[in-house]
Amino acid sequence: MVQLFMMADDLTGALDTGVHFQMAGLPVKVIVDREYSFPSDETASVVIVDTETRHLPAHAAYRIVYLLTRRACEAGIPYIYKKTDSALRGNPGSELAAVLDASGEMFLPFFPSYPRMRRITRGGVQFIGDVPLAKSGYASDPRNPMHTSYVPDILRQQCELQVEAFNYVRLQEEGIGRKKGVLVFDAENTEEMEANVRLMQQENVLHLMGGCAGLAEILPELLFSCERDRTQKKIPNRTGMTVVCGSMNPVSKAQLDYAQNHGFGRLHLPGKALLDPCFWDLEEGGELLDEILLQRNRYRCHIIDTMADTGMEGMWKLAQNGGLKQDEVPGRIVRSLSELARRLAMLPSDKALMIIGGDTLQGFLNQIGVTQITPIYEVEMATVLFETMLDGRQEMMLTKSGGFGDETLLPRLAERVLQEENT
Repeated sequence: MVQLFMMADDLTGALDTGVHFQMAGLPVKVIVDREYSFPSDETASVVIVDTETRHLPAHAAYRIVYLLTRRACEAGIPYIYKKTDSALRGNPGSELAAVLDASGEMFLPFFPSYPRMRRITRGGVQFIGDVPLAKSGYASDPRNPMHTSYVPDILRQQCELQVEAFNYVRLQEEGIGRKKGVLVFDAENTEEMEANVRLMQQENVLHLMGGCAGLAEILPELLFSCERDRTQKKIPNRTGMTVVCGSMNPVSKAQLDYAQNHGFGRLHLPGKALLDPCFWDLEEGGELLDEILLQRNRYRCHIIDTMADTGMEGMWKLAQNGGLKQDEVPGRIVRSLSELARRLAMLPSDKALMIIGGDTLQGFLNQIGVTQITPIYEVEMATVLFETMLDGRQEMMLTKSGGFGDETLLPRLAERVLQEENT
């Protein structure tokens, strides 16, 4: 029976949150189906639906989350968790409002911090490292630029709910009482977040909750008395790694540059390959795929990415010359990378496949016709090994969100892959 139902607005977020429950021994399913209806024979304890609402209009995101929440309430699910982005991109205000409206509850506690990833909330302000959100790299995010750091203001842009910054001291002194709307909890470390959540649980007011993957780290023990298995597990039967990166985040760029400077092969896909939906069926598409396969054979670890020297400005110009609107470009890029990843995955290889970026991973699953995947474990911080069906066989792959990890991540992963093949 489902004990906890979670909605995430993108696929990497669903995985890097769900993996904490899986590693605590709770059966987890990540489902790419907005029509999920809680069948009576469901065997998973934790079900996560990837709603793919990050880039939708706020009203559309509200409707999807509202309907899923209503079905969860009607099915009697004890805990409902709206997973949000740790940089608050997408539609956090409208989606939290949808959960509250659909449930009929008076308030929802919101925990936007992820201390282990150095994303903290102080006085209601979201920080990325030591920098307020609006002054971080997320201010120039190509799809969801963030120009506000105060979390209540971010939420109020998308909903009419009462939103209040809150903290542990006030929780102890005032209690919850007759609070209404969304309470945004400060947390500068995991212990502070755990203290907040534990007190809410003791008062039996944690039926609804919102937060990023930082909240998921502490829930298995607090809600289900399940301790996370921290045993390092193996990445099976791989002699190298192919990295397909669709993220334009500066964090990803730094990681790719570092990996290239430390022995990874690297190929930037040209603009035409990214913008022409038929490119991989063309003769020049076949020639480029052959070049990629040669690179895969030449290097133990290699990268395929969208970060050409012209940058996004050059991409916008190329798209404009081709008669495309700017808002059509991200979707074209995702479709091209997803199709390339599908073709690479279908060809025989002894290398691990890693997909960076939730949109690209979602597009890949669409291409292979998969609606359910299972997180296995967290290989590195916020880097998840997951299992899916591919051409009738079970296949394990790696993924992470574009904004997570330090610049040395990819060589460390490669070392893990190669060491484990040689043991």
